[in-house]
Amino acid sequence: KYDERFFTKWFDNQLLPSLSEPHLIVMDNASFHPKAKLDKLAIAKGHYFLPLPPYSPELNPIEQYWANLKNKVRNLLRAGKSVYESLEYCL
Repeated sequence: KYDERFFTKWFDNQLLPSLSEPHLIVMDNASFHPKAKLDKLAIAKGHYFLPLPPYSPELNPIEQYWANLKNKVRNLLRAGKSVYESLEYCL
């Protein structure tokens, strides 16, 4: 199950040890990102933690990508294409 506990364990045991020098870790506002806990873990290992402000898709480039992809699929479905054809076109 991908939840706060799983993510925190991954963050502490996988991500942080893989960073060899101080990094700024930018994180979105997913519900399973316990910001205060992640901030403490990052600082303890010499890194900085920066959570993005709520409702700020302009600061998270992947949000624009997903919005464009959803629009393409929606338009293809409206044009009579099947879900499979729409996804195949987008990939």
